[in-house]
Amino acid sequence: MPTRTKRLPPRKSGARQLAVYLGDLVLVSDKSFKWTEHKAVRRLWITQMWSFWLLLLMTGLHIVLELTLQPPPLIDTAWLVFTTVATSWLLLLEALIAMAFYRHLLLTGKVLRLAPIVFFWLAWVLMFAQLYFRLYTIWPGFYSHSQLSFGTLGWFTLIDLPFLVYSAAVTFTVSTPGLSSASFLVTSLNVVEVIGNVTLIALFVSTFVNKSTAKKMKAPGSRK
Repeated sequence: MPTRTKRLPPRKSGARQLAVYLGDLVLVSDKSFKWTEHKAVRRLWITQMWSFWLLLLMTGLHIVLELTLQPPPLIDTAWLVFTTVATSWLLLLEALIAMAFYRHLLLTGKVLRLAPIVFFWLAWVLMFAQLYFRLYTIWPGFYSHSQLSFGTLGWFTLIDLPFLVYSAAVTFTVSTPGLSSASFLVTSLNVVEVIGNVTLIALFVSTFVNKSTAKKMKAPGSRK
């Protein structure tokens, strides 16, 4: 009988190969790399990785600029706008990847693993936390808040703890003491974050339902 060989991901070069391997850590289902053959998932994932690396590069350049040249306030304002737009773009890509990946699983009959659900939830919370923080930095009036402390990191702060707690609390519709929305914009973002979390919970439940159904089908005497 022919022996089964382990399926390997398609060979890529440089940054694309790194992006695919990072995707393998969270998107592989049933030890299969077939997600790399789904064009929508692969392209969206690689686009997100390139966007994230570009943001990291721009962050490094901004830090060097802050330390060496002390740019005028206009540069800082432009940076805040850029990071807000970039974070919104990453959030959009995250949502598109999740939808494309789940569609891929439906088409291939693969069972959704716990790892992708945890990854998508953590990425969702972290990116919304950064977006909330950037909006606060642009205009604190977006929020009703008590005195917030950002520690000693100053301009280097990427995600401050109060907004990380706030983002995680929003996903479960729990109020955060000392910090709440005071604008239509932030409230709308809260709704989007809650919808995304509810969708992930639904996928989480369906994952275990599918797994239990598959186990019953494989159990001896399950077939008539």
